[in-house]
Amino acid sequence: MGSLWAYVWPPLILLSVDGIIDKERWGFPALAASYGLLVFSHPPTTLCFSTIPLFAALYLAQPQQRLRTLLKTGSAMALGVGIAASFFLPAILDQKKAHVDAMAGGWFDPSHWWLFQFTYPFTNARGMMWMTLATIGFAGVAFWIAWRSRPDNLLRRRLLFFLWVLLGALFMTSQLSAPVWAAIPPLRQLQFPVRFLQSLVMAATALSALAYPYLAAKRTSLPTIVASALFLSFIAADAAAASQAFSVWRPFPPALVADRANLMRYEQELMSFWPRPAPMPSVIEFPAFSDFVAQYPPRSMVLTGTNGENFAAPEIRSWRPRQILLAVHAPKPARLVVRHFYYAGWKARIAKSGADIAVAPNMPGGFLQLDVPAGDYELELNLSKEAPERFGDWISRASIGILFVLVWFSTSRKQD
Repeated sequence: MGSLWAYVWPPLILLSVDGIIDKERWGFPALAASYGLLVFSHPPTTLCFSTIPLFAALYLAQPQQRLRTLLKTGSAMALGVGIAASFFLPAILDQKKAHVDAMAGGWFDPSHWWLFQFTYPFTNARGMMWMTLATIGFAGVAFWIAWRSRPDNLLRRRLLFFLWVLLGALFMTSQLSAPVWAAIPPLRQLQFPVRFLQSLVMAATALSALAYPYLAAKRTSLPTIVASALFLSFIAADAAAASQAFSVWRPFPPALVADRANLMRYEQELMSFWPRPAPMPSVIEFPAFSDFVAQYPPRSMVLTGTNGENFAAPEIRSWRPRQILLAVHAPKPARLVVRHFYYAGWKARIAKSGADIAVAPNMPGGFLQLDVPAGDYELELNLSKEAPERFGDWISRASIGILFVLVWFSTSRKQD
């Protein structure tokens, strides 16, 4: 869903930059809101796309207005980052809590995923290459038609702007950009150079839209024929992709079907989401992961005495995200292991007395571990918000407040 929403916001971002260039009062708040929503939707696309609005501000504005437009565009984008701070700040500063660094090497190394690399581990990568070339060809024809129609200088600047965006995105997906990826370490977190194809698709769409009026002016059915052919091509491409993706469309090896069924059953995420104390490398693949789940059933607990005796597991009164309430019946001081992954920030206390109990990671599972006192009581476990989340929430609230003020100001001035 995040990848799909990432196709919605970039055109609105560029429309908002147009508003800033034209000195429309809605331009600044619209850019802040749409850029913030892009950050919320898909940070990798944000990283790929963020230079394009700044480039638009410099390239499309009149020479005497370029500095003003650039500053306003950059400020609006900064406000957009502030709007998304409740998500973005923890995502950046809390990476040490999980195996995020494992997602920028090995199978995820960008050098394995160049668009024009013919030693692909998966056959659909070549399909992506041919689809990209077809898109570039269609965009090139659209550019040629619009340029030959001798539009005004502003439209020619727009044509050149989107052509440069398309070529820049194509460059970043190819092996020619390897020195850029090496010089800018954060790019390695993108994992796949083909993420830049989102910007290429947007530029190709814009060039097609700019060329369409000149096709329509010919008073022929060519625009309809082209649109129909594209529509049928897209349907055919979707059908071909579905035939490669779903076992009901074509036979798959039984081992692959079983592997996909396990993925659906466990909703397993990639290693970047596994907390640091948890055993990451040994349980990523099946059947090791299913064996791990069978050995440590989720939402189960083990209560053992100091001499190794087993006591009845606590009763679950409530189990919600970040909040667990248990009824403990411990004949004597014991160790409680709650089979829920440990992250820094988990705290526990006895409900009635308010006494705090230290929470630590249990090894080798990486679960919540507590040394609980004897007695019958309710035990509350809470994953509190640490500094990145708290500060992110404050920044987001303040930024949204600023956005509402800007919207009110632009609306009231327009009515006046």
